[in-house]
Amino acid sequence: MEESFGSVKVVTKGQLRWDDKMDKILLEIILEEYGLGNASNTSWKPEVYTQVCVELLKQLKLEVNPSNVKGRIKTFRTNYFLAKEVISQSGFGWDPDTQLATADVLTWKDYLEKHPEKESYRRKCVSVLQ
Repeated sequence: MEESFGSVKVVTKGQLRWDDKMDKILLEIILEEYGLGNASNTSWKPEVYTQVCVELLKQLKLEVNPSNVKGRIKTFRTNYFLAKEVISQSGFGWDPDTQLATADVLTWKDYLEKHPEKESYRRKCVSVLQ
């Protein structure tokens, strides 16, 4: 749920819905911070989460907290590894223009019979920085 205070939207309760603009800001910052060495093998330095919050407030007038940012990064990580697992299968490829896993109809059918939980990856775009 969001509440507006003047021109600033504040996330109060419930799950934050990230849109493409928010994702783009987040990804640009974490790519920059990664280049600066502000990440370990398993997490980001706390100031990275804060920087994302500051930029979302500055650019979109949206106030979020570091736990919202951590959650979104976790979602990105999960989606990346699931998509990577799908395209590593025989008969699958990657379309860099659409950011989608590709395969012929029979390959998808066979794969989804064994892994029905991966149905969404047939149409799920993994990157917002196209």
